[in-house]
Amino acid sequence: MADTQTATDHSQDQFLKEVLGLFALEGLELVGQIRAALDELGKHSDPRRHAKLYESMVRGLTTLGGSAATVGLLDIEKLPFALVALVQRMQDLGTAWSTDQVAVLRRSLDAIATAIQGLSQGGSGVIADLPRILEQTKEAAQAQPQTATTGKAQSGAKGDAGPAAATPTRPASVIDTLRNLQKNKVEGGATRHILDTVIERACAQSGGHAIRVEPRAIRSILRELDALDEWFLVEVQRRIPTLVGGFSEIMAGNYSEEEVERLLQEVCRLHEAAQNVQATAIMQFLQGLNTFVTIVTQKRMQVRTERLQAVAGRISMFARMVQHWVTLGQNERASIEHALQSAGLALN
Repeated sequence: MADTQTATDHSQDQFLKEVLGLFALEGLELVGQIRAALDELGKHSDPRRHAKLYESMVRGLTTLGGSAATVGLLDIEKLPFALVALVQRMQDLGTAWSTDQVAVLRRSLDAIATAIQGLSQGGSGVIADLPRILEQTKEAAQAQPQTATTGKAQSGAKGDAGPAAATPTRPASVIDTLRNLQKNKVEGGATRHILDTVIERACAQSGGHAIRVEPRAIRSILRELDALDEWFLVEVQRRIPTLVGGFSEIMAGNYSEEEVERLLQEVCRLHEAAQNVQATAIMQFLQGLNTFVTIVTQKRMQVRTERLQAVAGRISMFARMVQHWVTLGQNERASIEHALQSAGLALN
């Protein structure tokens, strides 16, 4: 009996190692992509290319933070989301971002990579000196560009010019309004970061010129996200019976190779669908399920009944999980529409 328990515990440990190993592979690949985009940023002067590079960095950071959250790596979750604000600030500054901002971004990426690499050696994913790194990141994200003093301004300082004319206040742009909403949003609680996605897409579509973004462009993006969510929900509802039935056979021990293959194909198709809508948490669950089913069936491991029941319970709640995810997105999009309408920026 003790030997059986030891073997079971070993299989559980192996499963957790597999999940963390998959995260580490994905995480290091994402860090590499972000570094490559940052390196390329200084080699191009085309604003449209800059917009794509910034979009790539923000997407990589949000994916990395979301993936870390699903496996409980809190430090690796916090820092990427903090870096999003820094990258967006650099984009706002155009070519006026500083070498200090780039240095902070590089050091932070190095810290994330070190924590991820440590997972393979039994590390806990803790980032050394995280509070200081977060503070440096916050300061860099709030840095103001240095502007040269013009000759006319210097003359005015000497009294050669007349009274300074009042600078007209520019009405808040669409992106200004969304940025303010982003800064003032309440920390904590579940979020899909829809606001980040909308800002990224809008800036990319405008060739990196945030001031040119029109309300109708935001409306188009929101409607597109609505349609994607609806498609994803229908896809899940269509495939969930096969998922539940296939895992029930595994629990009963009455499964063939063909049945396992069919189940894994359904998991793979759902993972692809989740990837299309950037449902990171759902992707991670499906990836973990794929690993679990593969280990249990191919290696014929004995798994505790409670463990199988726990996984089966999560599968049975999968449709509700997706429905909650879709509802969360609907609420976030409604908040965006409300903020723009309150600022006098009608989406019609």
